[in-house]
Amino acid sequence: MSSSPDKVAITFAGAVANGAFEAGALEVLAEEGFPFKKVLGASAGALNATVFARYLLAGDPRGGARALVALWRTEATFLRIFRPSPRGIASLTGLSDQRGLVDILRRQVAPVPDAGIDLDLYVVVTSLQGLKSDIGGTPATTHEGVCHFDKRDFASRERLEQVFQAAAASAAFPVAFVPSHVRGFGPCSDGGIVNNTPLAHVIDPDIGRVVVVVPSPRVSHEHPPKGIGALAWRISDVIVQERLYRDLRAAEKVNGRVGALDALGAKFTDKSLLYDARVAAGLGGKRRVQFLEVRPERVLPNPFAGFFSRKLREALIEKGRLAARKALRADGWASAVVAPAPPRAARLASGA
Repeated sequence: MSSSPDKVAITFAGAVANGAFEAGALEVLAEEGFPFKKVLGASAGALNATVFARYLLAGDPRGGARALVALWRTEATFLRIFRPSPRGIASLTGLSDQRGLVDILRRQVAPVPDAGIDLDLYVVVTSLQGLKSDIGGTPATTHEGVCHFDKRDFASRERLEQVFQAAAASAAFPVAFVPSHVRGFGPCSDGGIVNNTPLAHVIDPDIGRVVVVVPSPRVSHEHPPKGIGALAWRISDVIVQERLYRDLRAAEKVNGRVGALDALGAKFTDKSLLYDARVAAGLGGKRRVQFLEVRPERVLPNPFAGFFSRKLREALIEKGRLAARKALRADGWASAVVAPAPPRAARLASGA
């Protein structure tokens, strides 16, 4: 019943141009050699997740982190990302299509025909037409679409196109981008609308630790925004952050309940009673999961500003590095999860 401490998942939150923060954080995390088995992303985080997943499959996580840092430095510009959409402008559904985003992914993500590991990539999209579901057996509609990909989808250019379309749709910020069609989900928009930090999709019996990279502070006491534009952005940010807060609180409660049952089970002579107790408590397949949150100390700049300033993107990358180092020191993951990475001098001498 114990979780697998050697399997780690990482989730990248939506961030718009502040995705540069996530790239900087990943550069530090990749140096630790975490054995990532699941990669998840929503919105701009879906782009980061897609690029990183490709390098994980190729056995080069450090190369993936470096590629993302380079991408955010040189390619995450307004002119490279935004391509005017006459149809979107005429129909008032968006200013740009996703061609710029897909082109960047095509340049960054080459096929991995003979991946030596298994890996799951999850990309969250918002299905505008809705998806059939149920609540207690009664029909209901959900708008959260989760696209699942594995190493087979990274094996050829043809299959990679489906990955690119899903990631670009997930990053299609409303109004800035027109909705994009994703197979099985219909017209889709920014995945951050429904689930900006998709924690629920990483929790399973094989995952013992989860890294959460979020470009917003854990504690925020901002002054009320002035102006309708600032207010609208603040409200959308509050909605996104509130879901993450609730998900983390829920995970904390589950961890506490599982821990309490395990402690009680140690007193049972008949160990099968522990499983029965878990099922009765609604925790039959639950495991205790460690979370490592990598977040900035303060609110980052306007998330669109980075598209117009390389200097700002450089600063965001460095903030991500600092946040990751601080999180690792505070939680002791660098020594608890894997053996410490060799000193830089040793890596250079070995050619790593």
